[in-house]
Amino acid sequence: MRSSDEEDLRFTFNLMAKNIMSMDPGEPETEKLRLDAMTVERDEYQEQVKRNMEVMMKDFEARLRSEFTTQESQPFSDDHLDDL
Repeated sequence: MRSSDEEDLRFTFNLMAKNIMSMDPGEPETEKLRLDAMTVERDEYQEQVKRNMEVMMKDFEARLRSEFTTQESQPFSDDHLDDL
């Protein structure tokens, strides 16, 4: 994560902590809560990326299987070599 992104998150969290939760930014309790929130956000992001990759791989495998079976069922011809 870029330092500017981290600063943006820190600023936003501190604003919420002060205005919504009546916590003072920079206090140990507030910092612990901010770090916990960032950890949860990072873990959720990583889980979502993992799920997306699994879906993409299943789709890729299905397309590959479909393409492979389609190619096997068609007789080989030299027609496509002209495109090269």
